[in-house]
Amino acid sequence: MVRVSGYGQTGPYSKRSGYDRIALGFSGYMYPTGFPDRFPVRLAFPTADYNTGTFAALAAMFALYQRDAQAGGKGQLIDLALYEAPFRITADRVPEYLKSGQNRERIARADELEALLAQWIAARDFGEIEDKLVAANVPFGGIYTAADIAPDPHYDARGNIIRVPDEEAGEVVMPGVVPRLEGTPGRVAFAGPSAWFS
Repeated sequence: MVRVSGYGQTGPYSKRSGYDRIALGFSGYMYPTGFPDRFPVRLAFPTADYNTGTFAALAAMFALYQRDAQAGGKGQLIDLALYEAPFRITADRVPEYLKSGQNRERIARADELEALLAQWIAARDFGEIEDKLVAANVPFGGIYTAADIAPDPHYDARGNIIRVPDEEAGEVVMPGVVPRLEGTPGRVAFAGPSAWFS
């Protein structure tokens, strides 16, 4: 059984309620976001919820493997707090603080750096920037909208966007199956129940 709660089943905060934004703050994940002279910025998506779901599924797989493949013979209780997945993602922050006594701050002098980058970027279109950075093996990425994602050849090549025939809608476009396993990659058989089920 997998139990997910704001602060877990043990510890002094175990009876407190929690949700994504609280978990992002408590985990330290949100603190370094944004600019030094402003409040931290919450991400636009429920990152703690999603990552906790991923960690929960992984933990369930570990428990099933132990039970079935390792002849453990019985199930396990998995206790996962909503803040633990984002805390684990920020793995180096606490050891860094304990070693140096310094808390990683939001980017100092960000305005100067942003002005330099903005000047360089403004003189070029995205294609030119992409060509230069790819040629120099510099990691980079644009900030994609759905209009950028839909025609992107990488999304298409990896099957991230699929088209599923539907008797009522004709064709439904949706995200593909992730993760894909080599032997059992998964597939979407139909777009969903008929409208009369709603």
